[in-house]
Amino acid sequence: MVTPRELAGTFGGATVLVPDGESMQKVSTWREIAADVALAVTWHRLSPMLEAITAAGTRVLALADSDGQVGFAAHPRVSWIRIASRMTSARERFRALRYFFRRYAASRQRRDPEEHEFVASTRASHRVFLGSGPAIGAFERFLGQQRVPELAARLREVPFAVPDLFCVQPLPPKIDQAVAIGRWSDPQKDAPLLAAALETYFRASRDSRAPRASRETRVVIFGADAEATFGGLAAREPRLELAGIQEPDVVSTTLARSRVALFSSRWETGPHAATEALALGATLVAPPMPNFEGMIDRGAFGTLASERSPQVLAAALGREMALWESGARDAGAIAAHWRARVSPRAVCHTLLAGLAD
Repeated sequence: MVTPRELAGTFGGATVLVPDGESMQKVSTWREIAADVALAVTWHRLSPMLEAITAAGTRVLALADSDGQVGFAAHPRVSWIRIASRMTSARERFRALRYFFRRYAASRQRRDPEEHEFVASTRASHRVFLGSGPAIGAFERFLGQQRVPELAARLREVPFAVPDLFCVQPLPPKIDQAVAIGRWSDPQKDAPLLAAALETYFRASRDSRAPRASRETRVVIFGADAEATFGGLAAREPRLELAGIQEPDVVSTTLARSRVALFSSRWETGPHAATEALALGATLVAPPMPNFEGMIDRGAFGTLASERSPQVLAAALGREMALWESGARDAGAIAAHWRARVSPRAVCHTLLAGLAD
């Protein structure tokens, strides 16, 4: 771990402390360290530091932590959603719309400074890793719009690593249960969509004609600030539990017993909760977006909703629970497949192998 002295925390491995953030951008710093390979979480940024590392003769592996949907001209819809979701009044939305069109125009003309940084960061990295094939495709679209399609040759796929805890834990029998995890006050997680979808799902399950797979489903929601959105529904529906913030062992134990990890996000770079769930033999139900599309893999590891609506998300959960009830899902096989991909050792192997291909 190489870090400025004032940012040093507790880290279990060897640590190199440099005087300040500016030192991270000096070629001399990296020549002195003389590493063969540097791994950085970049968010498609940090080009001054990456350029210094490369100039020192060290190869750079960049973890983008991205769904690839960057660039106002390449991905206008999600760019607008990320802005508008945090606006609470008509006046704020109008100002956001003006901002969006300014950024969109600059992006179309390839003169947006932030997007220049995305390109520079990619150019300064020997390999750039995204979480799925669809995310790579989305970023390739951005590189094409920026007229640097040759940089796509540097892109590789690697899932997020999960702690060993999730890769060695025995799997108990799965129960008719779904789990949702999030920071529920964050507009990114779209708690109102999830609440509406769960209300739709529970209402439909009370119909005597509903499949057995949906009549008994419990849902556990982890994370802060859930009460504001889900409290009313939880008071009316005994199958919904608001578990709040819990330690990783509690979350992992619950995921290990659950069939499904449920998501309602407007956008996601992963998330880690999805790879943790897969490593514990659960499947995913989520709205359409690149990394979920890649992880679900055409229905092999979950059900991707076709659009963002409570009815469609609830129906996707119903279809996934029916697959579990019919015996079409095998928790042991799912866990074995994903543990071989997302354990820390497996992810490090994939990253280093990316330099050789």
